Amino acid sequence: MEAEHIARAVALHRQTTGARPLGFYQGRASMNTVALGCEEGGFVYLADSYADELPYWIEHRGRPQLVTRYTLDANDMRVANGGFADGEEFFRYLRDGFDLLLLEGREGHARMFLIGLHCRLAGRPPRAEGLRRFLDHARARQDVWCESRPDIARHWIATHPFTPRARPSRKDRTSFLARFAPARHGARWLAERVFAGEPGAVHDEAAGLGSAFAQAFRAADPTLRRAALAGAEEEGERDWLSRLSERLTAATKA
Repeated sequence: MEAEHIARAVALHRQTTGARPLGFYQGRASMNTVALGCEEGGFVYLADSYADELPYWIEHRGRPQLVTRYTLDANDMRVANGGFADGEEFFRYLRDGFDLLLLEGREGHARMFLIGLHCRLAGRPPRAEGLRRFLDHARARQDVWCESRPDIARHWIATHPFTPRARPSRKDRTSFLARFAPARHGARWLAERVFAGEPGAVHDEAAGLGSAFAQAFRAADPTLRRAALAGAEEEGERDWLSRLSERLTAATKA
């Protein structure tokens, strides 16, 4: 039913504007929304995500799809639910969020600041004044690019194209253990516990996967931990966790 509704929304958009939508935001997403957006096949970007401060790539059935997140906090809907009393509060919230991300950007970590707007809310004169003040504040900065989401998506695709790589979260149990289970030291249980925790996208990066291994090790019974460390010592590899970390880094960059 949701797939049908997405198709009808695309058709209605085409009938109304003369062109299909470039992006898609369901707003009341189910667990299937992003996958269905990928399968529709015609969207430059999907937006049913609230993750990160940058666009990012996902894969669905072997096909890459760009995601540019949406925002529920820097959003004039908070006027309707009592979060912002007036345009001044809206302006201050936008300004403070923008200034922090701008600072991080100037430190070498590019950021994307999104604002959710609705004509019936931000379009009212007292609230529109707060938005106008914010736009003046943002445009006064020289190192800021103010663009629409489609333009941001096109820029990301051109500048940071999708690159296939190994993803631990997509491995089955056998291949995961073959890659990450220590061959010695009686510590295979460590990789088994990480896999049982259902690795996700965050574990496709070395830091995330390493954190999962460290957490599983810390949570284990002391007897298991002592046995693993004792086994490492007997093999003359006192720093086997560091060695495992190196393998995790290499695997996620492969």
